[in-house]
Amino acid sequence: MSFTESTGTDQVMDVETALERLGSEKLLRKVAGVFRANAAKHTSDIEQAIATDDGKMLEMAAHTLGSSMAYLSADSASKAAMKLEHMGRDGVTKGRQAAYEALMVEIDRLAEALRPLL
Repeated sequence: MSFTESTGTDQVMDVETALERLGSEKLLRKVAGVFRANAAKHTSDIEQAIATDDGKMLEMAAHTLGSSMAYLSADSASKAAMKLEHMGRDGVTKGRQAAYEALMVEIDRLAEALRPLL
C-alpha cells in the first residue's frame, strides 16, 4: 500500500495538498525525511530560546520548523509553530511554555503520520 492509500493522516496533514504542492510522492518522502532529521534541532533551539528568554531565537527556530511543516500541509502543527514565532517576534513571554507543549503534541502526531513515508 502506498502512503497515499493509507488512512488516519487527514487530521494531521492534508496528503493531497502536500502532493500537489510538492509534485510527487518521492519529493514528499524527501521533505518528510528532512523534517524528521531537523525537527529535534529546531525544537531544542525553541526550548533554549524559551529558557533564556531569547525572542529572536524563538522567532527564527519556530519559523523554520513551521515552514517545514507547512510544506507537509500539516496545518495544526504549522499553526502551533507560528504561534511561538509570533510570541518571539512580539516579545510575549506569558504562555510560551504551554504553546511549546502544544507544539510538541502536534509534532508527535505528525511524526506518527509520516512514519509510512520514512
